Amino acid sequence: MKTALLIICLVLLNSCRNEQKNQVENETQSLSKTNEKRNIDNEYEIIIGSWKDTSSSELHFTLFADGTARSDNMKTLLYQKWRINNDKLILIVESIGNGTSSTEEEIYEIQKLNENVLILGKNGQSYEYIKSEDKNNRDEKFIIVDTDDINQKLNKRIENLSAKEVMKLYYPINVNGKEGKEKIEVSEKNAENGNTLIILIHDNLLDDSLKGEKHIMELKMTNNKWTVISIKKNWKCQSNRGHTQWGIEMCT
Repeated sequence: MKTALLIICLVLLNSCRNEQKNQVENETQSLSKTNEKRNIDNEYEIIIGSWKDTSSSELHFTLFADGTARSDNMKTLLYQKWRINNDKLILIVESIGNGTSSTEEEIYEIQKLNENVLILGKNGQSYEYIKSEDKNNRDEKFIIVDTDDINQKLNKRIENLSAKEVMKLYYPINVNGKEGKEKIEVSEKNAENGNTLIILIHDNLLDDSLKGEKHIMELKMTNNKWTVISIKKNWKCQSNRGHTQWGIEMCT
């Protein structure tokens, strides 16, 4: 009888120890995942902005908060999008040369990243970049708009359109100006990579919560025909209905 009781006690004691061990392991795994997520979020926040290549190649680029990227001084190597995956920076890059172009992913290991320095590694080589002061790029956020629909419409058009007419095709809203101060302003400028940027601002909307929208379209001319490379947009809210500066948070 005593032997049986002793065996039962030992079994119960061993069961309690296993349960405590499993609880500790689960808590450790949970803490590890939480810390990993914090590290990823921190990397994402720090890497947003403009980076200057310290090598003689001077391949400068800018990473925006909405996942788009920009080549700051290259006309034949165009950064379009970016993302971080498992301590790797993945860039979507378009290479242009001799009348042809190709798009591919370039994957770099993030060897070092802080507020001032970024070191990327690839094929045994390391590339060092220094953060450039460009607060406007960091502060203003956008969301990405799919370009498939507008490019399909362009492919069906026979006549040649101006860059502003392409924006009109994408955003065919008219303002009569009779009610309130609603207005649409469209401007055009050259991007640093040689493409064309069209900025449309629809302001003073007749809406209870939304005050204005901004759409930025990047176009590239190839063989006398426009291709929409990217579209991004943001908005601002009416007074007391949310943010009154350009951003992507929902208005109330």
